[in-house]
Amino acid sequence: MCLLTDRIDAKVFDTPKRARGFDNMDVEEATRRKIPLSNTPGVLTHATADMAWALLFAAARRVALETLLKEADFVSIHVLLTPSTRHLIDERALRLMKSNAVLINTIREPVVDEQALVRALKEKWIAAAGLDVYENEPYAVPGLSELSNVVMTPHTASATTASRNGMAIKAATNLIAMLEGKRPPDCINPQIYEDR
Repeated sequence: MCLLTDRIDAKVFDTPKRARGFDNMDVEEATRRKIPLSNTPGVLTHATADMAWALLFAAARRVALETLLKEADFVSIHVLLTPSTRHLIDERALRLMKSNAVLINTIREPVVDEQALVRALKEKWIAAAGLDVYENEPYAVPGLSELSNVVMTPHTASATTASRNGMAIKAATNLIAMLEGKRPPDCINPQIYEDR
């Protein structure tokens, strides 16, 4: 059982998380070795949505895609982290946004280019930002926290009792199934069971 910040790759597999996402896991390597992997989907959605709205309102009070960026008053990021979404919100995207727009990020850290975001906020390309995740967690890029037009929370969008208990139960249920040689309910590489 690992945390989102733990890298699960070949190095770990060669020596005998509790997280919704699994971009920290080398799924291909685990599948090659017939090691089941699971995550805890579905338990963070409501808490994260609540935080997105809270950040949206908080950032607005303190003051995705090209057409949306040009026209939206609020841009809230909700994409999976993939190679194509890394720095999806970069300098070009931020410059497309309206000067009174607010950016909200409660999803994956590297989706927003934070250095570009600092410039955008300092130079007023956009009005404000509400952030719960950061590119190099637990640290934000220098200058971000000093800005008056940003609201920052420490990756706590899912930090409700219900969400965290749900994650713990799902993680334990998946782990017990694996230890018993069964297919875990939330298996992210089910192809390993096709040859069994």
